[in-house]
Amino acid sequence: MNSLFDSIATAGISVGMGVLSIRGRDRGKVFIVVGLEGRRLILVNGGNRSLAKPKLKHYKHVKPLGHIMSEVEVNSIIRADIDCREKDTFLRKKIDLFLDKIKCEKEVSDAQRRSN
Repeated sequence: MNSLFDSIATAGISVGMGVLSIRGRDRGKVFIVVGLEGRRLILVNGGNRSLAKPKLKHYKHVKPLGHIMSEVEVNSIIRADIDCREKDTFLRKKIDLFLDKIKCEKEVSDAQRRSN
């Protein structure tokens, strides 16, 4: 469980949240937060950043998008007794579904705005 200081130090970003990288060579990529180390986030995307080789990134270098998974789900995937490739595939699919959901919500809100 995160303390109040941890929440303040990471601007409310928590485990299971989807974040968009806004700085560095991975700018524009979406990651899932799987851990916190002070002000640094441990990020994976199931592709070039797998659970075996996560990315450490400062919280100021990402933009929170919303929760993709709960903290319990993230921990159960990390501890699951399955191959790392299967875990990474699962994480990629979760990110893709989340991005599709955001895209659909944006299209609906745009359509509603145009109709008014």
